[in-house]
Amino acid sequence: MPPFHLVMELASVAWGKKAKPPPASPADPLPAILSILFGCCCVLGIAYRSARPTDLPSVAFASIAVAVLSIAAVAFDGPLRWALCYEVMAATVASLLVTPMTLVVDVAVSKSASGQTTVSKALLQGAGEWLRTPLTLLRQPAFALCWFVYLATYSSANVVQSLCTSYLLISPVLPKLVVVTLTNMAACGYKDARLAQIFGKADEKARPFPPLGYLLFFLRDLLANGAGFTLPPLVAPLLDGLVVPERRQIVAQLLVPAAVNTITSPMHFTALSLYNNPTHTASQHAALVGATYVGATTSRILKGLAAYGIGGISNTALRARLL
Repeated sequence: MPPFHLVMELASVAWGKKAKPPPASPADPLPAILSILFGCCCVLGIAYRSARPTDLPSVAFASIAVAVLSIAAVAFDGPLRWALCYEVMAATVASLLVTPMTLVVDVAVSKSASGQTTVSKALLQGAGEWLRTPLTLLRQPAFALCWFVYLATYSSANVVQSLCTSYLLISPVLPKLVVVTLTNMAACGYKDARLAQIFGKADEKARPFPPLGYLLFFLRDLLANGAGFTLPPLVAPLLDGLVVPERRQIVAQLLVPAAVNTITSPMHFTALSLYNNPTHTASQHAALVGATYVGATTSRILKGLAAYGIGGISNTALRARLL
């Protein structure tokens, strides 16, 4: 048995299900070739637009994408190869749709945390720049960093969904939660630390991001991913009688991630304050967070609506149309 199929067999036994046997003969190579070419285009695009040649989007995503698409090329039959190719395509389109909105919020919060401007002014400035010079913003490192986060998040969610339902024949809930949460936390924590360095105080050189800030990002993303991928299906039945059945899932997908930002926004802004104001005391950090709580929370709620609402719904709709 090839090593990959042995790993999948052991994984299926651990989950208590029997995996599908590997295909007896090679299938049409066209889906695999298209998958690898598509993945390479994504990798090259992100690597070219990343903040530095050695940034995580250039290295880690390239490794992950090539590994996943290579597995799709050699390990599965034709239909599953096509499915994995479509999963990445849906994730790419959905992430491109949501990145402009989330980028404006991320940059606004980072600029506000460094004391350059207020959240509201930065939001208006960012929205105006998208309307006036969208092509210029597409070439900025911040766009590559934000796109990388949602491409990695949606791709991992889609690929795990397909593997669990079409190959391992197990429930995708727990594997999806673990893989997507780890992927999103790593990518999002790195992205926010880099944005803090890019949009930090102009009179200071970029310095290492504090470990406590990374810990706050970890806690923030743990709550955010639970609200984005796990809680909406549990909350939707509770809306019975308040929302028509056809709309309950959509409403839950929009409201739950937005509501959790009332808790996670202070964590995010505290992490940025730790970087921008390393000499402040705990009370001074708390005062800064309190002064910007309403603006930062409101903007991150809008971002949550875009990332887990609009982006999640678009990703689901694209998967349904392609698969």
